[in-house]
Amino acid sequence: MGHFPSLFGNEIRAGALEAFLATLFSFVSLASLVGGREDLFQELRNEKINTYYLMMSMLVSAMLAIIYTNDIFTSYVFIEIITITACYLVAAKPGGRPLVASMVYLVMSLIGSCLVLISIAILYGVTGHLLMPGLNHGVEALAATGEYRVPLFILAGMMTAGLALKSALFPFHSWLPYAHSSATTSASAVLSGLIVKCYFILIIKMQLRVFGFDTMAVLQLQNILIAFGAAGIIYGSVKAMQQGDIKRMLSYSSIAQIGFISVAVGLNTEAGIATACFHIAAHAVGKAMLFTAAGGLAAASGHKKDYGSLYGAARRDPFSGTAFIIGGLAMTGIPPFFGFA
Repeated sequence: MGHFPSLFGNEIRAGALEAFLATLFSFVSLASLVGGREDLFQELRNEKINTYYLMMSMLVSAMLAIIYTNDIFTSYVFIEIITITACYLVAAKPGGRPLVASMVYLVMSLIGSCLVLISIAILYGVTGHLLMPGLNHGVEALAATGEYRVPLFILAGMMTAGLALKSALFPFHSWLPYAHSSATTSASAVLSGLIVKCYFILIIKMQLRVFGFDTMAVLQLQNILIAFGAAGIIYGSVKAMQQGDIKRMLSYSSIAQIGFISVAVGLNTEAGIATACFHIAAHAVGKAMLFTAAGGLAAASGHKKDYGSLYGAARRDPFSGTAFIIGGLAMTGIPPFFGFA
């Protein structure tokens, strides 16, 4: 992109996967905003509405940039844009709880950002590249010598840990239930359905285009992803069943679903990557639908989210009740819904 050679210019890569993910993210973002529009005007003050939509537009643009970019430092820049805009979307809702949730999210996210930035600096120091194709050649050459195994393990581990913290992979999940349950309906849908998946898309790109399957196997990082993912599946599922609040239940469920994606990526095979991408797509649609439907059910129950207050909400709002049933069946893998596939 631009009128500069590759050393100074930026580089994007547009293929079938990028086009599919970009279309998916755009559709889910639009559907989340439309589905949560009524709640948005009830939960936010009028002077915040325009800024809210502006931040949402910047957030979607940043996610699309991460999908398309082939430059690792550009990825970091847009990671920070996602962090700033997401914090605003959480804090925009009046009250102390959203503000506290936003600050917790910001602090935890910045820790992850520091890990990612340091790993990028080390990676640039040992390879001299920031574009992913050049990084791939440099990493493969270093791995072949066997002399840089420890630095490669450290930088790859820091990169993975930073992105895992931002994606709320167990045990880096503590910020997610507060942020996702405190935000507006449309923000919760986008946060859970898209943002946490965006970081796993970057992990997949690093695995495919920078380190490669062979180097990942040598570094043994895939075992960590499988272990954390499996623990997250169990922890998120158990905690979801213990909740008495519908949005917190969905938030903990997202931790379990992130665990499934982590296990698939940790298989370190093309089939595992394909499975992870499919699950990202299925969860993006299903979880955004569930959060949007939950917002409708809560609105029909006096904006209360506890199970007792929600009794009979599906009768009061049949559309939201039907959407919640469909999303729930899809996420639990009941045929013929997409979760079964």
